[in-house]
Amino acid sequence: MAIVVKNISTEALIILIVIVYSILLLTQGSLDPVMEPDSASYLLFLPSRTAGYPLFLRLVGLPSLVWVQTLLYAATAGGLGIVVFHVFRQAVPAILLVLALCANPELSKYHAHVMTESLFVSVLTAYLASAILLVHRPTGTRVVIAAVLVALTAVIRPAAYGLIPVLVGLVLLNRRRYAAAAWRPLVASLLIPLVMVGTERLYSASVHGGAETSLAGRHFFAKAAMIDAPPGLGATESSPVRKALFEALEQDFAPIRTLLQQATAPSVYAVLEPNFETCVEYACADDLRRRIDLPAPALNQAMLAVALARMQSAPGATLMLAWRHYRALWTLYSQSHPALAPMFDGFIAAHQPLPFAPFLPASLSEPTPVSRLATFVRPAITAVGWITGLLALIGVVAVIRGDTAPRWQVAGFAAACVHLSFVLIAFTGVGIPRYTVSMWPAMMLALIMALSAIAAPGGRVGRPRLHTNPQ
Repeated sequence: MAIVVKNISTEALIILIVIVYSILLLTQGSLDPVMEPDSASYLLFLPSRTAGYPLFLRLVGLPSLVWVQTLLYAATAGGLGIVVFHVFRQAVPAILLVLALCANPELSKYHAHVMTESLFVSVLTAYLASAILLVHRPTGTRVVIAAVLVALTAVIRPAAYGLIPVLVGLVLLNRRRYAAAAWRPLVASLLIPLVMVGTERLYSASVHGGAETSLAGRHFFAKAAMIDAPPGLGATESSPVRKALFEALEQDFAPIRTLLQQATAPSVYAVLEPNFETCVEYACADDLRRRIDLPAPALNQAMLAVALARMQSAPGATLMLAWRHYRALWTLYSQSHPALAPMFDGFIAAHQPLPFAPFLPASLSEPTPVSRLATFVRPAITAVGWITGLLALIGVVAVIRGDTAPRWQVAGFAAACVHLSFVLIAFTGVGIPRYTVSMWPAMMLALIMALSAIAAPGGRVGRPRLHTNPQ
């Protein structure tokens, strides 16, 4: 039953919420886009970037960016709430979901930034809505729409590749409910993202020609610099470039590893390691890249090959590094939490000067401003991690069993999106808060759908009551 407050329907109330949200953001903040260190690489469409966000920037233009990003997210958040209401016929979960999507200030601030976060979150939110419709009444058209949206997330941000297998799992879960042969929607859920990602790669190659490259070499080289490996890996290397890269990993960045080994407190390590890894991706290795003096594509390939060789020689250390990144995504405010800030400041004071200090953020060496909000938010996000992890396991079990209640399907699907995305980030990127924030809609959908399933009559157990494709 819809909620009606003074003749306001549920849909109208949801629309009112997102309108108020948009007005507050657009009137209380600056409409000038905020530039970040990475912003220029998107505006210039550098060869290392995927095409999704640079094309969006060209289409929208900087003067309209804040307006468009804010309104696009508001529209998708409202649309998701309306879909939840229409599919499950419950107003309270739908309204709570929209309120939750609009209530995160850390997410809302990115609508004013020239970064991928806002567009990614908007497309992700639309993708979640398409998945709910797919659970409700699976058709070939809805599979295509979901596949297109998940592909768009991937061409905006490559870390979204982890969302593609979740869609495949959802199609498999509902395989008995398609009127046509079940292999057709399954093929569509795989083929459409592959074709769209491939098309984006071809487009990038046509724009950049031989200069096209990626960030893979930088990212994995930085990861290789963070781990201990057997000495002398490049001793028999015949290529002078690869030999120089092996030696740099073993010698130049050894002070970073020494410092990290002394950061025995997980909260201290969680702040230092991503900062050093990011630094090696960029400023800390700039001198090395200048010395080698190769074109970017060739250097990227050499760095990637050397990094993978070092990581393969120390699989335990590589897995531990990934685990620490994954854990960092669920343990925010490690520097500014009132109970952790003195520990971090004390460690930094005792280990001055830091390796590569001129290239690190000044905030690492300055007294940490304490965030009282962190006292509540940090354990809350960690709890969300545990709960959504359980829900993701429920989703895996559902795929194996081939049947589960629709609310649990949605909860498990959304949770699996979060955790698979984070696993991919842990192995290929760094565990920083903005990656956590960007999966906020999926987290909230998973939690609210699980609570709704528990509260609904027969929600704890039972077989699904879902529509079969009438075609």
